[in-house]
Amino acid sequence: MLQKVEHVTGDSPEENEQKRNYYPWTRLLKRVFALDLEHCPTCNGPLKRIAVIEQAAVIEKILTHLNLNAHPPPRIPARYDPADEADWYWNPATPAHSVH
Repeated sequence: MLQKVEHVTGDSPEENEQKRNYYPWTRLLKRVFALDLEHCPTCNGPLKRIAVIEQAAVIEKILTHLNLNAHPPPRIPARYDPADEADWYWNPATPAHSVH
């Protein structure tokens, strides 16, 4: 179960609202992808982050070294919806059905 962080320290109501809706990223990943990044898979002990890599070139070098694809797959276009091009429209002067 995900728990909201209740610690609120802001001067404005907007800052308080933003902090009230904060969820730790480890819990979000666990909720969405079923990845438990808080506990060791071997001993179930607590894990702690020792590094965060944000530079694209470094990430690409690491993935290439591990023989993993360093580039995301191409985006596919959205599916075509023929209803978007329908030649009918609602006209308020022409009721769709008559009321008796």
